[in-house]
Amino acid sequence: MKKAAKRGGVRLVRKRRSPALHLALTALLLVAGAGLFFYSQWPLLAPEPPAELLAEEGQEGPAGSLYDQVDAALAELGLEPGSVRKARGVSLSSTGEVGDRIAVRVPADLPLMELNLYLSRLVERSGGRVLSAVERQRGQQVEIHCEAGQPTLFVLQREPELRRRAGQIALLLAEAAQGPGRWRLLERCCALRPPLGLALFPEGERLGEVLDLAQGRGHQVLVYRMVDPENRPAPEALRQQLRLDLKRVPEAMGVDLPGLDAALTAEVLREARKSELVFVDRGAALDFDAGQMAREAKARTVQLDLYLDQEDNRAAVEKRLWELAELAAQRGQALGLGQARESTLLALEAVLPRLEARGFRLIPLSQLAR
Repeated sequence: MKKAAKRGGVRLVRKRRSPALHLALTALLLVAGAGLFFYSQWPLLAPEPPAELLAEEGQEGPAGSLYDQVDAALAELGLEPGSVRKARGVSLSSTGEVGDRIAVRVPADLPLMELNLYLSRLVERSGGRVLSAVERQRGQQVEIHCEAGQPTLFVLQREPELRRRAGQIALLLAEAAQGPGRWRLLERCCALRPPLGLALFPEGERLGEVLDLAQGRGHQVLVYRMVDPENRPAPEALRQQLRLDLKRVPEAMGVDLPGLDAALTAEVLREARKSELVFVDRGAALDFDAGQMAREAKARTVQLDLYLDQEDNRAAVEKRLWELAELAAQRGQALGLGQARESTLLALEAVLPRLEARGFRLIPLSQLAR
């Protein structure tokens, strides 16, 4: 007998649900629950990290076992030795499997997925294979099970309060003297990962093409003119020349004029303020305080921290780049100046990807302006 009730003068009847409907709803809930369980255990598919984080294709890893290689490999990502704990011949699971356990405290500025893929590639280059990668603790931990001579378990634990020792680096490359290889060198400058500052001669050949390349890659351009200390122009002549240069390079965000004395610097600073340009202060190379003059003139400046290639040698430039990185780690920011020549470009092409992998960040020259 169906139960009925009157509500507001309308007779309501509660209908029985079909048993088939109950079965369908129950099955749907069971399927959803099973799906959630298996999803939480599914191996992660990490996105591709920046190419600089990974070794070049075909490159062999360091000699020795995966257990021996991992410290040097993680140092390339800027991880301190104290961030890694290793143990050999320990139990890896409840099944009694025994192998190597490598626990890594992961800084907040290094995405877990990038480290996951980096270590997976390291395992492969060592002749091993990854068996699984499982996310735990709501994404704060990743376990990577692999076989590399013997069972190995990586435990990557996110540490929100931990940061890598790194900083921000700005680079200014000044065009070298005119010559037959100039265009090729400038092309390579523009091909470097942005953002860089490129100081260019306004009279340079194919200037328009260089400017298009530089801006297309996201680099910033400055007017570059070398002033002969033995034959300096009059202030008025330099002012007129600078205005002409800026017409040739309207994209310029700053000026770099080495060789100025105090009187000419004052003239350039007035023009820089008027045109809202950044003035490059070469600091120790001057026998007067250009920074103080800029503050008095209310002109924006960037101050050089380190010359990269006073010695035209790739190894020497690489060493200076690491010194620049150390300055950036200490101060938070640092500016390095180099020339667009072969040894400098080779050093930049080799070192910049490693610095970025360690957590250093290239910033536009204008970000240092004050």
